[in-house]
Amino acid sequence: MRKWLAAAVAVVGMQIAQPVAAQDRVTLVLNWTPSGDHAPLYYAIQQGWYRAAGADVRLEIARGSGASAARVGAGAEMGISDLGSVMVARGAGADIAAVMNIFANSPQGFYWLRSSGINSVRDFAGRRLGNPPGDAARVMWPAIARRMGMDPNAVTWVNINPAAKPAALLSRQVEGTTFFYNYHYIMEREVGADLGFASWRSLGLNLYGNSLIANDRFLREKADVARAVVRVTQRAYLHCVATPQPCVAAMAAAVSGIKPEEEVQNWNLTVSALFDDEAFRSQAFGWFVPERVRADLAVVRETFELQRPFEAEAVATNALLDTTMRLPARRAN
Repeated sequence: MRKWLAAAVAVVGMQIAQPVAAQDRVTLVLNWTPSGDHAPLYYAIQQGWYRAAGADVRLEIARGSGASAARVGAGAEMGISDLGSVMVARGAGADIAAVMNIFANSPQGFYWLRSSGINSVRDFAGRRLGNPPGDAARVMWPAIARRMGMDPNAVTWVNINPAAKPAALLSRQVEGTTFFYNYHYIMEREVGADLGFASWRSLGLNLYGNSLIANDRFLREKADVARAVVRVTQRAYLHCVATPQPCVAAMAAAVSGIKPEEEVQNWNLTVSALFDDEAFRSQAFGWFVPERVRADLAVVRETFELQRPFEAEAVATNALLDTTMRLPARRAN
């Protein structure tokens, strides 16, 4: 792992496209409160990379991928949301599209206490699951439930704050919850040996996760600015693969309450599990494989009644990516 991260140093000197002429303000809506996987955005802002490319990027915080997708659909220029939530929002009428993938693998995982008698996700039937109302897992729960042969309405959702998930489990306020895998270290630390876990990937649903998204009107009217933001973001993520500590430090300097040692753990899990994709190495960091996007859309269509039909090409594009920016090839340990 360390050798692979060290190999990424080669991308640090990459140059982005020529900057656009003027400073354009760009609101970029985060899918949740800042954590390790957001550190590259803060680092790029701190280093002035967006401004040098002509974009005055301002970060906002939303409460879940559904909320960030809605905010971008309502007019914010860009944001971060998992692709499934973007598809659901677009099907409901939001004019948004994903322009760069961040989590090539689904970060979603289910958690429970073994001592509660739950042995698998199928045992969630009749139980209480805790999550914020705008969380991506709640949006996509019907898809995974049907794959498990369950009625999506067989569980009761309880609204809880993400930070309260371990305590809610331990106190039996809820009997199951979800968390992104980059927070797995928190659940292991707080719950210990009684922790039950199943990733959505292990259950046969590896949907694309967090992606950089944009408002369609912004893409039409400010295509050069959108391209600049995408390419700076590619550069920032690759830089932080090589040198995570300065990136997390930049986020800690901008956001009170950040614990750098924890967010480095978050970032390392993000890199090792969620960036692990051949297309990120062979095509470009952030690349959407068209066949996977079509498969994800098929899942969404099976699960939700989309009021406004669309094709996969309308919801995810690689057109703004710099294809010279790639993850380094894996190295044998």
